Amino acid sequence: LAQREDIIKKHYQDLTQLVEKNKHLREKIKQPFEALLTPKIQRLNDIIKPGLTSLTWASLTIDDYINTVTSSLDEFELMLDRANDLITFRIDSVLNEISTMSLCDLPEDEAITPENFLQQTQ
Repeated sequence: LAQREDIIKKHYQDLTQLVEKNKHLREKIKQPFEALLTPKIQRLNDIIKPGLTSLTWASLTIDDYINTVTSSLDEFELMLDRANDLITFRIDSVLNEISTMSLCDLPEDEAITPENFLQQTQ
């Protein structure tokens, strides 16, 4: 009985970690990717579903379930990190660079005529 108690406690710990990781990953999804990731999230939900409906503490397949969910969450995390890195390092950095770029130099102390402005910008 004591041996079974240790196994159940380990399963409890593993499942708690999976729930926390799942929650953390879903919080990491950035708004632009929500619609794009819907099929992946649905697949992840389908993988998690047996733990909510058919598995019990006495199930013989609980270890396989934990391994499958862990693997799926790791795969989803890798894809999510790559997507978030794409936004951060490729898109946002270029947009920040564009936003700080000066398109033309205007005098600060005097007005400029439209003709002079056109000549300076050509």
